[in-house]
Amino acid sequence: MAWDTFAPLGKDFKFGCLRSLAESDNREMLEWMHDPSVNRWFVRDFSSMDEDEALGFIRESWSDVTSFHLAVDDGTGGYLGTISLKNIDYMSKSAEYAIAMRLSSHGTGAAANATRDLFRLARERMNLNAIYLNVLRENGRARAFYEKMGFNLQNEVSYPARIYHQDKKSNLAWYMIELKDN
Repeated sequence: MAWDTFAPLGKDFKFGCLRSLAESDNREMLEWMHDPSVNRWFVRDFSSMDEDEALGFIRESWSDVTSFHLAVDDGTGGYLGTISLKNIDYMSKSAEYAIAMRLSSHGTGAAANATRDLFRLARERMNLNAIYLNVLRENGRARAFYEKMGFNLQNEVSYPARIYHQDKKSNLAWYMIELKDN
């Protein structure tokens, strides 16, 4: 059952282990943003974000209709990370996936559970057919996770479409998953 495709999630959204971001998530969100072992793989520089910017991101997430940014909840209201559907296109029924988890949650299965819940949300409530992502080609751990979750490699982009990451040229790997059977 789909809802109004242009409705924001608001402050009180809950779906499986996913929930709306809360102002109280600010400190834990900054933890992964400032952790070099986590943020070293991101093209965007999260390490320079401060408390006010993170709080602004949280508040904006409550009313955004083009991207859904959700907290991965530990079952007691605690914040483990942020999972997102960005650039939601209701015409093509597709969206871009992103996830960032606190280091303490790595290897616990929390990211996989959150991803499965996000797939279910995208399929059942948003009527999406496909989710895509891009990842630095060198990020083997993330690529293995995406493939485990059912994403299929579509393309590896090389010159001239390379990006600069940490002052060196990097290639992107593009993945997609069709949501029909997940």
